[in-house]
Amino acid sequence: MSGYVYDLPTTGALSLSELCTDITGSHAANLARATEARANVRAILKASRRTDAGERDYLKVVKALDEYLPFVNAIIASVAADDLTLAQEPIFSWRSTLSHSTLSDPPRINVHGLHSELAFVLHSSAYALSNLAAASIASLGTYERDRALPDADRRAKDEKLTFAVKLLCRAAGTFTHIAQVVIPELGKVGGPRPPELREDVANALAKLALADAHALSVRKLLTRSAVQAALSPGPPLPQGHPPPAFVAKIYLHTASLFASARGLTDTSQRKLSLLSRGGPDNAEVSQDLRRYLEEETALIGALAHKWLGVDAGEAGRTGDAVGYLKWAKSELESLKEGKLARFKKSGNVDGKMKKERSVEELESVGTFLGNYMKVNDSVNFQPVPTSSSLQSTIPAGMSVVTEKTYEAPMPAFGPGTPDYVARHVQKLDIDTNPAESERKEEDDRDYGLKGSYF
Repeated sequence: MSGYVYDLPTTGALSLSELCTDITGSHAANLARATEARANVRAILKASRRTDAGERDYLKVVKALDEYLPFVNAIIASVAADDLTLAQEPIFSWRSTLSHSTLSDPPRINVHGLHSELAFVLHSSAYALSNLAAASIASLGTYERDRALPDADRRAKDEKLTFAVKLLCRAAGTFTHIAQVVIPELGKVGGPRPPELREDVANALAKLALADAHALSVRKLLTRSAVQAALSPGPPLPQGHPPPAFVAKIYLHTASLFASARGLTDTSQRKLSLLSRGGPDNAEVSQDLRRYLEEETALIGALAHKWLGVDAGEAGRTGDAVGYLKWAKSELESLKEGKLARFKKSGNVDGKMKKERSVEELESVGTFLGNYMKVNDSVNFQPVPTSSSLQSTIPAGMSVVTEKTYEAPMPAFGPGTPDYVARHVQKLDIDTNPAESERKEEDDRDYGLKGSYF
């Protein structure tokens, strides 16, 4: 389980010097630097798209976007302060990779307004952070089951897991910022509204990133007992194993995040249908994303039921244990056979890995179920509740990580920079005290015998 991997967008060429008119006459060099930073982003995104998936340098993408963002913020602030004016309506060309398309390479669309540009840049940054987390996890393999792995190497891989969780929390905060701050600024700006410019979709992506972070947190929690659990699967749990109720509660919260994200994308679809604005510029959310949310909701929900069953079994409530584990087994079988998907299967690597994960978890559930059934049928003789009756006994989920609040970088120039503030304070002093300023200038002039008194 490495998390959702996004297709990075690409963008068309644009000269910000031609888009903006410099009223003050002091920003020509800044606009040239902004155009250069944007061209660098365009080149790196384009190169990444042409590179094989396993060789993409997502850190390089993040750095390029981080270098461009201060310029976007500066232009927005300078236009608001009337230091810059727009020579024409800002139109930016971006490829919407969240839009459902039957083409392998969806066409670029024109989005309007500076905040649309900011939204796409921030989306690209959050995608790259998420993909960097996924790439970090993919490089780990199943290290936690390797008995021969030296402790130093194990600690290094544990730290990689923690690093990936932090990246996802940062991505979640960026998506939330897009939803709560950037998209509302679009207001009544015309032009298309692809998924990247819809508030409910950005909120869904924030929940998805946070859900992936929680799923990795559970993996980190289970690493210490993984070797022993692989050698001796099933009950009793090995020494050092985290409390199964704790694991179950984290999974319950994770499943609720995936379900909320799925609900938000469905809401976006319904709104689009009501507005009758379908088409390439107002497209549906991609089926790959919606399928991922559907399948992760089911998988993580099944794992929550598994660990609730283990918790009951370890506490001697073998009837409840059998009920929960049968429920988990049924859900995992449906997922393995593809009965849950409302969307066309893509047959990609992620789908293959998910099927393998389902098979692996089915084996684990089967081991626990067989043991607890044997005890219940021969010793405890407790009634086995149905899944519907167990619903009322499910505890609340538990959050263990939170999104990192997005902090916008200081603008590269203009309002919000120390030089700009100092310059305007000085100008304000001159404007409000012209006589004093003139006297000071007069006093500052050199003259014969200055400082000599008789």
